[in-house]
Amino acid sequence: MSEKSFLKGYCPKKNRYWGMTLEKFGGKWEIIDVIPLTPEQAKVTASLVEQPYFDVHKNLQACRYDQRAGRRIRTSDRVPCPKNDKVYSFHCVYCKNMELSYEADLEGSGLREGDTVKLSQGQEVKIAIGGRPLEEIELNVGWDPIRGDTDMDIDSSVILFNSQSRSSEVVYFGELEDRAKSVKHHGDNLTGEPVNGQSDVDESIDIFLKRVPMSYDKIAIVINIYRCDERRQNFGMVRNLFIRLYDKKSHKKLCDYQVSHNISSATALIIGLVQRKGDGWTFKATGDASCASSVRGLESEVILKYK
Repeated sequence: MSEKSFLKGYCPKKNRYWGMTLEKFGGKWEIIDVIPLTPEQAKVTASLVEQPYFDVHKNLQACRYDQRAGRRIRTSDRVPCPKNDKVYSFHCVYCKNMELSYEADLEGSGLREGDTVKLSQGQEVKIAIGGRPLEEIELNVGWDPIRGDTDMDIDSSVILFNSQSRSSEVVYFGELEDRAKSVKHHGDNLTGEPVNGQSDVDESIDIFLKRVPMSYDKIAIVINIYRCDERRQNFGMVRNLFIRLYDKKSHKKLCDYQVSHNISSATALIIGLVQRKGDGWTFKATGDASCASSVRGLESEVILKYK
């Protein structure tokens, strides 16, 4: 059975969304169909695949507008994407203006206040309820060792940074708050006791979004295995790895991301990215694996990756 996925494109010139069905051919995703999306559909869908470029399948030809001919003509040219430096091509009357969109709206069709969004890798949601941006969020992280290793210690941390200025701060078990007190880590859980009354939660971090200094526009949520090299441990020895995002005031769960793809050789993981967008914030489930052996080793890697 063939593997299929989805891309969402947005044309700012016409303020229209398009859905592009992908199918994998020879290990690469190709666009096989394009459909218009209603505003309601666009709110709750997001692009699920990232790769250097997207070609159209031979049965679906790309096109461009020819000024002299006054009509669309077919072309095999790839169209550069100005937003994220990727290159892609597809069949669309506004192809030169199309941008890939990885954002879904928590307040989209069929979702009510208090509903939970199940995120896939790469999907992004606005941190808001009823159109109201949230001021305080709670991040809960959980996992289980596959073999029941009593010496496995996984640490969750937060990296506040600005990729343009390369400035950053790290909040972890050794430094439980940042200078502005916008992030509070509730400590390293070595006992396996329930956190916040939830038996499957291992560590919890609070983020006070209004206090985050304007010098930082991104907040990465990361985890790493403590003394992984010495103990020869990796995430292949871990199961049921998740992150949950809550409204701190009402304790309503906003989104739930279960890491399910192959990270067996990784020793660290960038599981999510909170980003400043206009007057509010979004959360993106990244799930990017790393071979870093400490959060300090992850710091420069995160800044370079998400610049």
